[in-house]
Amino acid sequence: MQILGSGLNFAKTIVLNGTGVGGTGALENLVGGSNTWSGNILLNSDAAIGVGSGTTLTQITAAISGKGSLNKVGLGTLVLNAVNTYSAQTTVSAGIVNVQNSLGLGLITGGVAVSSGATLQLQASVPGKALTLNGVGFGMWARCRKERSSTKPALTPGPDPLP
Repeated sequence: MQILGSGLNFAKTIVLNGTGVGGTGALENLVGGSNTWSGNILLNSDAAIGVGSGTTLTQITAAISGKGSLNKVGLGTLVLNAVNTYSAQTTVSAGIVNVQNSLGLGLITGGVAVSSGATLQLQASVPGKALTLNGVGFGMWARCRKERSSTKPALTPGPDPLP
């Protein structure tokens, strides 16, 4: 499903499977506007959510649930503001994922991986999640920023790309 517009709110339940057409997201917020998804999102299998450059897709109130993993693609920002209950891996492949709820990244059973060039912003404590950071950055904390607190989350750095 592609979203084109700005200031839109979608309160419908959607079931996501796969990466979408061309790998741009089974749910994709297109370039041109920032929108809100307030309906449930079911990850029936591994699925991607895409957010176009310069846009924001904010998930509020309803949960992302299911057995599939969540892969964030596209250069825009995905804001996770609800209590999410999906149980698999979260991957930030591109752009920004902004987490505003301690359960925004799903259940503790799934880890979080941040690809080189992508950003994870934590605006809530996310206890017990395994976090892997990949790529070159400014020190170990380059891809992870903890806001509203000086406490740094537990991190597992990815492979060192430098010899």
